[in-house]
Amino acid sequence: MRIFYLMLPALLMASGASFAQDAETAAKLQLQLRSFFSGWAPGSAGQDGSPLRVTAEADRYRITLPLVGTAGQPANDIVATARPLAGGRWAIESSLPSPASATVTIPTNTVNSTDEPTRYTVRLGGEQGAGEIDPSFVSPSFLSVELRDFNLVTDHAGIHQEQHFDRYSMQGRLVPMADGRVDFEAGGSSEAWKVATRESGGVAVDFGVQTMRGTSNVTGISREAAGSLLAAFTALAPMLPSNPDEVSQLDAEQMAALRKGLRPVIVALRGSLTGMRSEGTLEGIQASVGGVGSASVRQVKVGLAAEAPNNLLHAWLELAVDGVMVPTLPPEFVELLPTYVAIRPSVTGVDLATLTRLADEITADNPDPARVSREVNALLTSRTARIGIESLSIALGATRLEGKGQVRFAAPGQPGHRLV
Repeated sequence: MRIFYLMLPALLMASGASFAQDAETAAKLQLQLRSFFSGWAPGSAGQDGSPLRVTAEADRYRITLPLVGTAGQPANDIVATARPLAGGRWAIESSLPSPASATVTIPTNTVNSTDEPTRYTVRLGGEQGAGEIDPSFVSPSFLSVELRDFNLVTDHAGIHQEQHFDRYSMQGRLVPMADGRVDFEAGGSSEAWKVATRESGGVAVDFGVQTMRGTSNVTGISREAAGSLLAAFTALAPMLPSNPDEVSQLDAEQMAALRKGLRPVIVALRGSLTGMRSEGTLEGIQASVGGVGSASVRQVKVGLAAEAPNNLLHAWLELAVDGVMVPTLPPEFVELLPTYVAIRPSVTGVDLATLTRLADEITADNPDPARVSREVNALLTSRTARIGIESLSIALGATRLEGKGQVRFAAPGQPGHRLV
């Protein structure tokens, strides 16, 4: 449901228009939204002859997404409104009946035509979404969403899963820059996330997190590229297998279609942004597997970032795990269990032009393995390219290990792989 009112501002902005409230514009917006949802989640844009609807009202547009009610409950609608403000800005609001429930069945994109669809049942204690957007990108735009008492039940191929949040909130902000690009800032948090999974064979897995917090920042977003990227991803979505393992099962025709769908994504990514950074913290983690045991972690921090100064990519991934406890572990193994692990692997100095040529070759109609191999070698053996660990820290009892390092791959005729 979140994606419903997150994509509405994006589509309004992509149009760049100051709409008047009339039936013609309502029909245009309705077509855009239906096209988007049918591409990403077939069946979610309306069922039983009641598709997503956009209607013009006295001072606003009303966007309604009908959902099928759960057993014994009436159907609910996701409702959002877009109301014009002074200066070409728009006020966005979304709402659901409180409490609300719905069931949606979505076909699975899979190479196995006998695979079962996935059935989602949602119950929500309350929801509130609001924001203001400026399609002209003269002033900042923002959006905030809060969900309360959120419950999601998923059934697929003999696996039953129940998820619950006490509260989930998200805030996002688009800031126009002088060069015509925009920066995106977002933050979110959740409380009491619980997941219970039961398989048909009797395996029970329970997982929970007391609190989660996260922030994201994307700089220098190209508005033109963002619109092209959205369209390319929407067209690609139905081609993607539900399980990454199924890629190896695709036949030649399916692989050709997938490569063709990937090409517009690759093209749209070029120059689409100048950098990104995302960080998150999970606290109070509990996990248990029936018949095996349980474990807890006090805190986990994750992060990733990428930038390309002088067209040389620098990207890193960070993971830190603190306060690991495994009550069922035999005493003789407890001392061997690290209580803290932090690692930050990175790649730096990767030439974007070479990376682009490699992506073009991989997604070509008839990829040349020899040419792909040459581009991979050129990418790895560049004099600027490095693969390394920027930092490593491990606490094992009273012992603490610290380290870092980089590896440069040498081209043929040069000295072999070298630790820098």
